[in-house]
Amino acid sequence: MISFLIFVFAIFYLLLSLKRLDWALALLVLGLPSYLLRFDIGVLPTTILELMILIAFGAWLYQTICRHGFKLGRYWKYRLLRQPYPFRYVLVLVLIISFVSVGVAGFSLSSLGLWRAYFFEPIMVFILFINAFKRQKGVEKIFVAMAISLLAVSLLAIYQYTTGKLIANPFWAGLETRRAVSFFGYPNAVGLYIAPLFFVVLGLAIKRFKYRNTFPKFIYALSLFGVLALALLAVYTAKSEGALLALAFGLWLYFLLYNRKTRIVSLALASAAIVALFVFPPFNHYVLEKAQLRDLSGQIRKQQWSETMTMLQDDHWFLGSGLNNYQAAIAPYHKEGIDIKNYTNGTTFWQPVEIYLYPHNFFLNFWVELGIAGLLVFSWVAVKYLFLAFRSFKYQTKNKKRNRAVVLGLAMAMVAILVQGMVDVPYFKNDLAVMFWILVSLVSLFSLYRQQKTYE
Repeated sequence: MISFLIFVFAIFYLLLSLKRLDWALALLVLGLPSYLLRFDIGVLPTTILELMILIAFGAWLYQTICRHGFKLGRYWKYRLLRQPYPFRYVLVLVLIISFVSVGVAGFSLSSLGLWRAYFFEPIMVFILFINAFKRQKGVEKIFVAMAISLLAVSLLAIYQYTTGKLIANPFWAGLETRRAVSFFGYPNAVGLYIAPLFFVVLGLAIKRFKYRNTFPKFIYALSLFGVLALALLAVYTAKSEGALLALAFGLWLYFLLYNRKTRIVSLALASAAIVALFVFPPFNHYVLEKAQLRDLSGQIRKQQWSETMTMLQDDHWFLGSGLNNYQAAIAPYHKEGIDIKNYTNGTTFWQPVEIYLYPHNFFLNFWVELGIAGLLVFSWVAVKYLFLAFRSFKYQTKNKKRNRAVVLGLAMAMVAILVQGMVDVPYFKNDLAVMFWILVSLVSLFSLYRQQKTYE
């Protein structure tokens, strides 16, 4: 029965991709968590998310070839006449470097599977978005799909937190230690998913509220703000401190840059926070504990980073440990437990520490998985992303265009990824990898719109 339903869905999605690729991609965005629905095609394990990516890409490729009479030379000539899009060389480097990392890991089936899910297929999605939305018409449906996805993830998390149901882990389901996981297997995944999308939807909500010239558009804008409120509540229910920090800092920076009035508010809040550090000792203690990583998770992170740096400096600094090989590489350097210090009363206790899948740091994650070349390439992607986003925002502001709030939201999405990435893994997960390259494609598209002068 399940196989039949998957087959029916595949046929439906193929027809949708052939008829309306933009709607198919919107459905893909809406279904990012569908990587959790796994099945096998023969001996090949796959997911619903991967199925959608492959079908959409195949449909686009088929239509592109048909459009040029099945002649490669004609298509290549057409490509040369088209305006080149950002990151085109970076895509090739990412594929090469990541595949070399598969080789470093011994071409294991698990490393090949992760290469497909974390690099090959997300880059296919990037190519799809660039070609499907090369004109600005229709791109807003992607933001709406993000809002609906945000709503679904948030509502489930809130339901779990209020009822304690649908949380598989008994510890997180307990009343005193409850943390929502939504569709995912662990609480931090909720924050990792919500934070980047939050800022994109925030940009759309502000845009639509500003241009609310009809009552339906006013309701539309209010609905988006409602989704954002639920998303904030969902992150709280997951108790994801990294996401809360990313959201707080991203919101502060967003309104610092948005306009003069919001800048005054942001600066006032920053001044109030500084005063609170000196006036309220509990607040000062909490901030210092988190900033200096003195709490339990912070001390575990510092130990993990220390072990990772020792491993890298030993014999893995250039090529890293190989894709999906971090746990094996770090094992000789790992301590089974560490002494955790309570900075309030000066006592210590021994805490067992497991070997995690990744070092839980944006830069170390890429370094161990892809080597120094991968670290440099993804750092360049993040820097160029922010450069393109802020340049588009400056252009939008100067020319009083409608999408300035959206472009600034895209910039803050990367800021949220980097802030969370200080203590977590915001890329190496099926949905997050695809989301990352969707965001990169959207920033690239708005950069192309600026060059083509097709902005709203």
